[in-house]
Amino acid sequence: MDAPTDGLAVKYLCKVFSEKSHAEAFVSGNVIIRTLESFQNTLDPGRRDRHEGLCGIFQPERSTLVINGRSLDPADLAGPILVSRHMHAHLYVLCMYAGVIEKNATLSQEQFESRLRLNPASQCFGKWVVFLSKPQEFIGRLTVAAEQAGVRLKSRGLVQYYDPQKADGVFRDDLVPFMKDSRFSKQNEYRCVFEAQSSLGPSVALTTQDMCDIAHCLSCTEFNSSLRCPPR
Repeated sequence: MDAPTDGLAVKYLCKVFSEKSHAEAFVSGNVIIRTLESFQNTLDPGRRDRHEGLCGIFQPERSTLVINGRSLDPADLAGPILVSRHMHAHLYVLCMYAGVIEKNATLSQEQFESRLRLNPASQCFGKWVVFLSKPQEFIGRLTVAAEQAGVRLKSRGLVQYYDPQKADGVFRDDLVPFMKDSRFSKQNEYRCVFEAQSSLGPSVALTTQDMCDIAHCLSCTEFNSSLRCPPR
């Protein structure tokens, strides 16, 4: 199942790495997926999101919270009520950067290329990028590797960003792993979501065949300077 794209066209996928050796390992077929829970607890400030996997958020002024038959005064609540489920915390995800353009946008070539360049928010993860020239082929290889490792590719698509001060209600179950706080919106994230029948730990290593034919390692600076795309 694919998550909704909300009027955006995905033009490419890539993954940013802090170390060149990690990027080269990815190209060689070493792909690491991690649980949503691991992103709640990571010490990396750029990746840490304690609200990963939320399945609902309720604004105090629009909700009534009852505990043991007693209704709490919304004025006594410090902020929104956040709801999560254990089942979502153990879903695995592969996080990537997506170059996206509004489907109906009319842009000059300069504007088009500017929109598709890696933005500074993504480059906080590192100086090296693996560009996937054939995303569908990559997804196919990833699917096979996941099955061999005992996990299943469940869904994939763009992350949707919500304003935690305005969002109110329950997120659709299949969209839970794609929902993130709007403070991360500049990351332009695309996710592949996996599920396992039993816990395999906070991370799982997937081994695909060598991907040098569809994945290319270069610096973020080289990638941005070499990006050439015709306008729509």
